[in-house]
Formats: sequence, C-alpha cells, structure tokens
Amino acid sequence: MAVRGASRGWFRAFWMFSIQFLSELNSVIRRPPDILKATSRYAVLDQLGPFKSGAALCEIAMRINFLRWSLACWCVAVIFLPRVVSAQETASDFIQPQVTRAQFTRLMQALNLGHDQRTIVDFVFSNYVEALSDLTKQTDEAAIAAGRQKISDALAGKTRLQPQELAPLRVAVLRVYRTAWPEADAIFDDLVLGVQSMLVDGQSEPLQAALRELRREVFLHPRQLEAEYHGYAGEGVDILLLAADAMKPVGELASASRSTIADILLEYEIQMDLLLGQTASPLREVRLSRKIAEINKDTSEIDRLEQQSIDLWKQLFALNRSAVDRIAAHVNDINRERWLDRFDRASFTWLFPRDEPDLQIDWMRREKIDPEIQAEADAIYAEYVAKRRTIARQAIAIMLKARMELQVALNPMDPSNINGRGSDLYTDLLKNSGEQSTLEGATQSRLESLLPEAERERLRQAMKRANVGRRR
Repeated sequence: MAVRGASRGWFRAFWMFSIQFLSELNSVIRRPPDILKATSRYAVLDQLGPFKSGAALCEIAMRINFLRWSLACWCVAVIFLPRVVSAQETASDFIQPQVTRAQFTRLMQALNLGHDQRTIVDFVFSNYVEALSDLTKQTDEAAIAAGRQKISDALAGKTRLQPQELAPLRVAVLRVYRTAWPEADAIFDDLVLGVQSMLVDGQSEPLQAALRELRREVFLHPRQLEAEYHGYAGEGVDILLLAADAMKPVGELASASRSTIADILLEYEIQMDLLLGQTASPLREVRLSRKIAEINKDTSEIDRLEQQSIDLWKQLFALNRSAVDRIAAHVNDINRERWLDRFDRASFTWLFPRDEPDLQIDWMRREKIDPEIQAEADAIYAEYVAKRRTIARQAIAIMLKARMELQVALNPMDPSNINGRGSDLYTDLLKNSGEQSTLEGATQSRLESLLPEAERERLRQAMKRANVGRRR
C-alpha cells in the first residue's frame, strides 16, 4: 500500500505503538501474583528460568524494558510529532571536519601573533569559511538532485512514495554526502597550511600544541554530544580536560606533582593526536555506512560495522584508560578514587543521572531543616552515593567485558544487537539496573520518612515540580 508521506505514516505508527502499549500493560496486569511480588522490575528474570537462547532473552528483555520508557515516548510523540515530520538532515550534518570561529580564535590566541599576522590569518579563516560554505551548498544541490526533495515531500505528505522507492532514495542522498569528505579534508588542511605559512621563528612549537588541541576539538569533542545515549562508552572523552578540572584547588589532582602529571599528559596528547589522525576518517565512514545498512536492513553489514566500530573504540579507550591509571598512581587512595570516579562519569555519563535522592537532599539543604534530621539525611545520602557508585562500576565492568571479550556493545535499552552473543551479560546488566532502581526507591523513602508530615508534603510537591522540569 502506498505511503502518503510521513505525516500519515507517523500517525499510523503512533497509534500502533499505543495499541501495543495498552496490550503490554494488560499483560502485566494479568501476571500471576508471584511475579508481581518481585522486589524489582528485573527480578522477574530470576523467575523465568535460565534462558540460553539469545532470541528468547531479547524478547524477555524487550518486554521488560518496554513499559519502562513507552509512556514517556508516547508523550514525546504527541509533543514533537509535527516537528519530526518536517525535519531532515542536510549536508552540514555530514560534512566533516568543520572548524568554528571560536575554535579558530583559541588557536590564534595560543600563538601570540602580531597585528599583521592576525590580519592575514583572519583572511585565511574567511577563505576557509567561504570554501566550506561553497562545498556545503554544492553538496546540498547534489543531494536534492539525488532525491532529497522527493523524500522531504513524502515526509510532508505532499507526494506519494512506495516504501521500496523511499529506501533507495535515502541511500542515494547519504552517498552524496560521502563524496564531500575528500574536499572537506583538503579545505581543513589548507586552513592549517595557511596559518603555518604566516609564522616566524619561535612560533612553530606553540602551533603544534595548538593544532593538537584544535584537532581534539574538531574530531573528538563533538562525540560528547552522545554522552546521554545508553550506548555511549567514552567515545568523546579527553583526559586533558578531565585533568585540567581535577587540578583546580579543590580537585583530586591539586596536590599531585605538576611536572609528573604534565609529562603524562604531554605523552597522552601526542598519542591522542596520532590516534585521531588514524581513526577519524574510518569512524566517519563506519557511522555513515551504518545508516545505509540500517535503511537497507542488511543485518550482516550492520554486524560487520558494529565490530569495526568497537575495534576503533577499543583503541581510544585503551589510550584513555592508560593515561588515567598512570595519573592515579601518583595520588593518595582517596584522591585516586575521586579521579577514577571522574573518568567513569565522563565515560558512562548516562549511568550517573541526577535521580530523586539527589534532588531530595538538595531540597533539604536548601530549606535548612532541623539540624539533627539534616545530619541523618546526609548520612543516608552518603550511604546511597557509595552504593550507587558500586552498582555503577559493576555495570561498567559488565559493558566493558562485553565489548572487550565478545565484541558486543551492550545497551540496556536496546537488546537488538545481542544476536546470541553476550546474552548472559545482558541479563546481568538488566539485574544491575534493577538494583539501582531498588536502591533509589529505598533511599527516596528513607529520606522522606525523616521529615514531619508538613515538610514531607512540601518535599513531594517540590519533587513533582523538579521532575516536570527535567522532562521538558
């Protein structure tokens, strides 16, 4: 049957999703009492027996996770559906590398340029922006010629396309974006050469350090935008940024030997620059190829690209982990734990959200409640933080084992890539998530119970407002 654009298609998918949600809810309501008495939503796995089949495990995990996020997705769909219909990626989303004015300004500030030099390099950057703009415009025109406008019209409901017609068009447009990469690389190289040609003796050494920083900003740091995604595992972590913050007066590296840490960081900086030079282009290719494979529903190609992506990640993670461990060897036990915790939080940001107990303790401290109650609340919260850190590190260990030993990137919200590999680890990860939820709920209740009824009600109302704000 023909698809009258995404407008009708999205609404059809939305209503089917709603029906599935209600059906799932009904099945949960009808579960036997012994299942409903499980201490956490993942304890049900223990009562379902040892599932050795990857397919069976995936089905169970997906059902367990479904109710966890379905209602939120339902609400988001209602709010953002009209925007999704009209949204489509353009050439600027795919042309890499791109240097911003702010990044270029930081590069120039590190070189201590004279007035005439600054004038010339500003001209060099203007040429760079113009060349990149021309490339983007040409690539957009080529994408439109390849069918991007037809896709947009279909998504807007202005034209009718068969599903088998839509997929090849989407693939053709993505392949157009790929053709812009060699020229984008050349434009970036020309920018660097233009700056180098303006330098005099004594400025070359600062330039190399500044260029290494620029390449990290251009190739590494943008990956941090994915940090809230449940499949993120430190792909954008820069140890130089972590160390700079940790070396501030109250930081865990403040008392460490500056010269020792500087030597480690310089070696890391040079190795990272080499690694980015070797892996940025392959990673760019893997990500776009993955999009194409998913459109084509080519599962074998998706799996191959997943393995390649993990191989690229392993190199980055090994370099980061080595630098972290070397630095950790030069601080005391307490600061070592703080430093390792900083790395864990940067690598698995999504594992450390601000949950209900964090908001509760903030409210209590802000409201200046009875000092004795506050002291007890602080003790409960400290216990919670310590246990949460332990549970998070167990989750990290599970995910690292899956990546390192089985070449599987576990995502607690998406079991679709298991394919029989890592099913036991995925079960462990689900149970770990259940332990975290149980700990959070128990701590929330303990903190509430400390307060008199009137203050307890005020706390609950404050939490409702805070949670509404977090959902926006």
